[in-house]
Amino acid sequence: MRIRSFFSVLILSALCLGVVPHAATAADDSASKSEAAQLGMDKLRERLALTPDQEARIAPLVQARNQKLQALRGSLDANASRREKRGVLKEVREIQGEFVEKVEPLLTQEQKKEWEALRKEMRDEMMSRYRNR
Repeated sequence: MRIRSFFSVLILSALCLGVVPHAATAADDSASKSEAAQLGMDKLRERLALTPDQEARIAPLVQARNQKLQALRGSLDANASRREKRGVLKEVREIQGEFVEKVEPLLTQEQKKEWEALRKEMRDEMMSRYRNR
């Protein structure tokens, strides 16, 4: 059960970074982090057909979310207790929830549908990776 809980945290973290498939690790330099964030924005721009105004408003939200998740991931100890891992999982959910609440009002109805499809694809991909471990 302990391993399942740990993997749940990892999967949820990856899901939250769903629009950033190659998220930088803490050991990477700031240029790599910037590149990963740009990959996420490129994917959003492409899939959602963002306007320049939407992109300008969403990019800082993506960056802020990714920074929070990076900090949280850095604070997670591999030997953390089950309770600590649940606490991290709760924080990840809160960070993602805040992100979704801020982004959704900036999207059109068509973009929201595509965004949900994109998020579902990322969840399915992560679950597939988890099952194949």
